[in-house]
Amino acid sequence: MKLELIAFAFTLLACERHDDRFKDGAQEEFIKSFSCPKERVTVTARKDLKAFDLVNGVRLTPPAEVSADPGRLAEWKKRQQDNEDNYNRESVFQASGCDHEVFYACSIATGTNDTQVVACSAAVHPPAK
Repeated sequence: MKLELIAFAFTLLACERHDDRFKDGAQEEFIKSFSCPKERVTVTARKDLKAFDLVNGVRLTPPAEVSADPGRLAEWKKRQQDNEDNYNRESVFQASGCDHEVFYACSIATGTNDTQVVACSAAVHPPAK
């Protein structure tokens, strides 16, 4: 039981470090985009929002020929769900400052020389105000 608690604590710490890296990544993207000084930028984690919704906006409907075939429809739905799940592994942040506001979806990506970097993309479909 004690080992399980220690492992859980390390997992929480690792997640917190990732969130800090993602938050910093969102802040850096915002600063670059708007030439806004760091001390005037506020970044907030938005666990209530899904990256899939911010990036894609709408869920697709299958073509009629796929809908008519139960096997193809099951495969189509599985692929759509896998795609949505992949997006929703990303962390969402809201950044604001200098009279601008942007929602970012952030994740780990592979940079040059196979190094891990934080990649944050601005939402194509931000939530309605």
